[in-house]
Amino acid sequence: SYQEAARLVLLHSVISEGHPRPGALAVVLRWADELAEDFRSLFGYTLHTTARHARLIRRLDVFDGSQAIVAANSGRKPFDRRRLAYLCLVLACLHGSRVEIALADLVKDFSPHANAIDHLGFDPTAPGHKDAIVDVIDWLVQYGVLRVSDGSTQAWARDPDRGPRLG
Repeated sequence: SYQEAARLVLLHSVISEGHPRPGALAVVLRWADELAEDFRSLFGYTLHTTARHARLIRRLDVFDGSQAIVAANSGRKPFDRRRLAYLCLVLACLHGSRVEIALADLVKDFSPHANAIDHLGFDPTAPGHKDAIVDVIDWLVQYGVLRVSDGSTQAWARDPDRGPRLG
């Protein structure tokens, strides 16, 4: 059981109630104290756990390409700089959001922050900008950070005034 928990933590950057599978979080939480101590003493890693997720924070000396965030629906394509920046900004916007928020409202909150950063910005008419938001939201859904209540992110990309509610 301990080995299974250790494998889960090492293989998955975030473990939630539904990711990578139902029940995985319970296995990790059962061994959280022992895992945290072992990862800290052996590797200098920090295991952060709550009742809703577990995350291993690795201390890397150099950039490690194997740690790339991969878009959920892109055939394993790694996130580019735009998607990584959008991910950070979306998470910051979600920090103060309500229990449920429409994707259109989230993008309205997010846009001024993206546009305040030189060479980043968000323009829904620019090629790739809406696709990047869709990839970020889909990744957050895949990892159990968000749930789509109704609709889809692809529907929002086609019509930004109509889109899913996120919880």
